Amino acid sequence: MGVRIEEVTWEEIDNYLNVCSLAVLPIAASCKEHGLHLPMNTDAIQAHWITQQLLKTHELIVWPTIGYGYYPAFTNYPGSVSVTDQTFMQFVAEVCESIFSHAVRHLVLLNTGISTISPLKNLVDRHEFAGRLHLLNVYEGGHFKEMEQRVSQQPTGGHADEIETSIMLAIAPEKVDMNKAASDLTAGAKRGLLQKSDPKLENYSSSGAIGDPVLATREKGESFLGAILQDLEDYFEDLNN
Repeated sequence: MGVRIEEVTWEEIDNYLNVCSLAVLPIAASCKEHGLHLPMNTDAIQAHWITQQLLKTHELIVWPTIGYGYYPAFTNYPGSVSVTDQTFMQFVAEVCESIFSHAVRHLVLLNTGISTISPLKNLVDRHEFAGRLHLLNVYEGGHFKEMEQRVSQQPTGGHADEIETSIMLAIAPEKVDMNKAASDLTAGAKRGLLQKSDPKLENYSSSGAIGDPVLATREKGESFLGAILQDLEDYFEDLNN
């Protein structure tokens, strides 16, 4: 029903714009550490899967994922990239302005991050985007939170953990190496920079994970994804009304 604009010509996009005024811009890291068992582009893989499901049931236009962003907690791990919150917000703002220039009426920022929530909220609140730019934080929906309480067994988590690993086992099992999954239940007690080299430091995690990915299963992942899709259906129904 919908389309990814990078896969079609500008003429086809013009035709879609004539019948569809709703667009989605995924915000999902492509180079952020996810422990020893998940790839750096875990967030981007999840965002692609989610938008693929939306394209099956909704008339919308999906712009390419923004893979660089404000992810300061992970920069001690090789390959992880972060920019300042102001640089991130300004870049996303200019992308949004360009998208709106193509007669898009509503644009949804589909966000998979945590540190990105605050700058994206600030962006949505800017007067030039009033009522047209919307923020959808994928893992904050009511159905998902309820499923998290019901299914998750880890005492603490937050990154490359039981939940995220379960989701990856459900959508991209070939990308997961459970033999390398390592529990770390002490990191993340205080929000901030994760540490990989000194066990004496707060937020130390030798693997980069926060939580217990060892508990992950594909069945749990399917439950989490079902809840996410329910939240998305509710969100887009409200947006269209």
